Amino acid sequence: MSYADIERIEKRFLTRVDLDRLLDDEGLGAANPAIPQRETEIMQAVDEEINAQLQGLYPVPFEAGSVPPLIEHIADRLVAVAIYSRRPGELPPTIRDLAAWAETKMRAVIRREIQLLATDPPTKSQPPLVSKDDDDRIFSDTTLGKMPS
Repeated sequence: MSYADIERIEKRFLTRVDLDRLLDDEGLGAANPAIPQRETEIMQAVDEEINAQLQGLYPVPFEAGSVPPLIEHIADRLVAVAIYSRRPGELPPTIRDLAAWAETKMRAVIRREIQLLATDPPTKSQPPLVSKDDDDRIFSDTTLGKMPS
């Protein structure tokens, strides 16, 4: 099981024709039996990269069915970039944007700026949880009276 999914990548980022073209090193077209193997190898490499970055922060690899949606989104984008990067030449801006988005989100997860799992501590952007009563006071008259002047 991989964090990325070729069908999601087809729907969001690359057409099946583009995937076949970018993965067909032999020029055999969509019928090339090596294409699925190359897809699998790229997805495994992306999974290993994500696991390496999250190791020590989370129990990786994530179990099937419990992969956080953000990790799936990051993996899909990284796989699309890796597939496109197999061909020489400059990456189109849209593909570069996918890489930048994925890298930014991954950095935020590592820095704990994004709460990836429900069990994570609150992120910096969340307000602190406080319960306050009408009787709560920061200082009482007694405390203020004991303070040095």
